[in-house]
Amino acid sequence: MRSFLSILGHSSERKRCPDQPERKVPVVALAGNPNTGKSTVFNALTGLRQHTGNWPGKTVGLASGPLRISGSTILVVDLPGTYSLLAASEEERIARDFICSGTASAIVVVVDATCLERNLNLVLQVLEITDSVILCVNLVDEARRKGIHVDKAVLSRELGVPVVLTAARSGEGLDQLKNAILHSVNWGESAAAKRSALTRVKEAMSP
Repeated sequence: MRSFLSILGHSSERKRCPDQPERKVPVVALAGNPNTGKSTVFNALTGLRQHTGNWPGKTVGLASGPLRISGSTILVVDLPGTYSLLAASEEERIARDFICSGTASAIVVVVDATCLERNLNLVLQVLEITDSVILCVNLVDEARRKGIHVDKAVLSRELGVPVVLTAARSGEGLDQLKNAILHSVNWGESAAAKRSALTRVKEAMSP
C-alpha cells in the first residue's frame, strides 16, 4: 500500500531546507478537523492575543498568537480545519503545506473525544510527516456526558506521542497541554542543537 507521503510526492525522510533561517521564536501549529474546538484551544492558549495573516500566495488567513509560559514565548498558529492532508480545498492545501514546510517545531492535532476514530485519520497523516506531534483530545466533558471514556495511556502508547485530555471551554487540561508544548519545543531545540554540534565536530575532524 502506498504511504500518504508517497501520494503527496514527499520523501519519507524528514528534511529541513539547509538555508532555512534560524527561528528566534519557536512555532507550534494547531491542526484538526472542523468542529473539534481547535479555535477554542487556540484562544485559550494565546489569551485572544492573535494576529491574522495570509500564507504566501494565498487568500485564506492564518491566525497566530503568543503562548507565554515559564519565561518562554512560543508562536501558536491556528491552521484551517481539515479532514485530510490530501488537499481538496485551498484551506486543506494551506494546512498541508504549512505542516510539510517544517516551519513548526511541533504540531498539536486537536481531535473530538466524542468521535475519536473519525478524527484519527488526520492524526496518522500528520505522523507520516513529523513525529513532533502532541495529540490534544478535546471535548472530554461532552464525552463524559455521553458515557465515553478515553484511555490516554493506551492512545499515547499506540501512537507514540504525548496525549493530553482537554475541555478547552472550561479550561480543563490546558495547563497540561501548555507544559506538553513547552517540553516538545525544548526537546526539539535540544535535539537540533546536539545534531548541529555533532555535525560541526565531524566537519572539524574531516581531513
